[in-house]
Amino acid sequence: RKLIFKSIKELFFSTNFYNKLLISAIPSRFFFYPNPYLLSPLLNHKSYLFKISKSDIDNFWNENLKTMEVETASRSIRFKLNGQACSIASNPVTRTSDVLREELGLTGTKVGCDAGDCGACTILIDGEQRFACLTAAGQLEGCDVLTVEGLAKDGKLSPLQQAFHRYGAAQCGICTPGMLMAAQSLLNVKPNPSREEVEDALSGVLCRC
Repeated sequence: RKLIFKSIKELFFSTNFYNKLLISAIPSRFFFYPNPYLLSPLLNHKSYLFKISKSDIDNFWNENLKTMEVETASRSIRFKLNGQACSIASNPVTRTSDVLREELGLTGTKVGCDAGDCGACTILIDGEQRFACLTAAGQLEGCDVLTVEGLAKDGKLSPLQQAFHRYGAAQCGICTPGMLMAAQSLLNVKPNPSREEVEDALSGVLCRC
């Protein structure tokens, strides 16, 4: 039973699982309240094996409540954005996608699902692909962030952007920024990737056209 509760606790802090299954947004999507009772059907289904009761869930929740409290006050967050020093005063649990679009006016990063499924909001954080909709603003502290706006230099499209334009690699355009960022992350480490490597790098971004 200790192992089961350890796994549940880890799930609470797993970004993808936490956002998809354990969040109740009340009243704003900016403030997250984990709801352990969403796990009740799963636990009760195996109760004959694990002997986990509702009181066990209550105890687990009460014991871990303090560590799961969510910050609600704004604070200063400093990071590098598209090569420039950036400082914002924001709630650290605000989605990075919202910070970029609504607070910084960088609307190139698109929002398609707010659940990490479509990849349209892909950005690079310290050179690695990240879903902006699943990344809390507080996680940007001290990081190097690159959005699609940062690919062009001095008003000139990057070679990758020029290639997308030349070969018509865009339809409605919603997924295009995410595709560009995913492709750029691959080219940063593999200047001459194979077709299989390209397909794998772009697999996290869905084109719904």
